[in-house]
Amino acid sequence: LPMGFYSASTLIEDSKRHGIEVRPIDVTKSEWLCTLEPTGNGFAVRMGLRFVKGLNELVSVKVREAHDTSSIEGLARSGVDERSLRLLAEAGALAPLEPSRRAALWKARGADAMPLALEEPAQLSFAELTPGQHISWDYERTAHSTRGHPVAPLRNELRRRGWLNSKEVHTLRHDASAR
Repeated sequence: LPMGFYSASTLIEDSKRHGIEVRPIDVTKSEWLCTLEPTGNGFAVRMGLRFVKGLNELVSVKVREAHDTSSIEGLARSGVDERSLRLLAEAGALAPLEPSRRAALWKARGADAMPLALEEPAQLSFAELTPGQHISWDYERTAHSTRGHPVAPLRNELRRRGWLNSKEVHTLRHDASAR
């Protein structure tokens, strides 16, 4: 990915329609470019770190060579700067280290900070992102989402309002109108 003039999001949606698994960017598994990962019956595509807007390939090398990839703080100690950690958090790429994007972003912002004598609660609680917010954050930071199509969270509401989907529109007669 990318291929010709098709965007990554177009290729991902087409791949899913054809039964090809596309896995999200993952700081513990992704290379700079997309890679193939074995599955039980073939291969899945793992999205590459190159799709994180604002991240450069040098950071990708630092991530791949990090001595401690077990935590966000470990990545910071291995030389991944705060800005890059924030970009990775926003992209959802830190999910294996911190499943909540908001918590990952919080940790990224303070990962390389000097420790202070102030007491911080042992575990901060952040509201979980909705499925639509996950997709929106993906598109904001990577211009694609492996988690779903941007319209997917709205489909039930659109159906409730009587709006047709693209497959249904194709079944209408020539002079019919549709919403």
